[in-house]
Amino acid sequence: MVEVDPTNDAIDRWIVTWYRFDPKRHERRHTIVAAFDNTAEMEAEVARLNDQLRDLKRAGSSEDVEWISAVFHHAGYKEDMAARRLAWAVFRRLGRLPQGWCE
Repeated sequence: MVEVDPTNDAIDRWIVTWYRFDPKRHERRHTIVAAFDNTAEMEAEVARLNDQLRDLKRAGSSEDVEWISAVFHHAGYKEDMAARRLAWAVFRRLGRLPQGWCE
C-alpha cells in the first residue's frame, strides 16, 4: 500500500481515522491513521484496522466507544473550506446568511 500525505491538498485522498482517546489533548477525537489516493487501499486499511480494534476490544485494551472510519477529501478541499468559513463570517457579521445556509 502506498500512503499519501493527508495534508496534501493538491490530490484527491481518502483519510482513515481512528476515534479514540488522545492523551496529548486529553479528549476523545478522530486521529488520522493514514491517507490513500485510491479506494481499494483505503478499504483494505480500514478492514485491517477494524480487525485490530476488534482484537483490542476483546482483550480489554480498547474502549467500547472507539471506531475506525474514512473520509474523502477532494483536491482543493482545504481551500474550499477556508472560503466557506470566510463567507460564513462575513454574512454573519452582516446579520444575514445566504439562502439555503442554516445556522
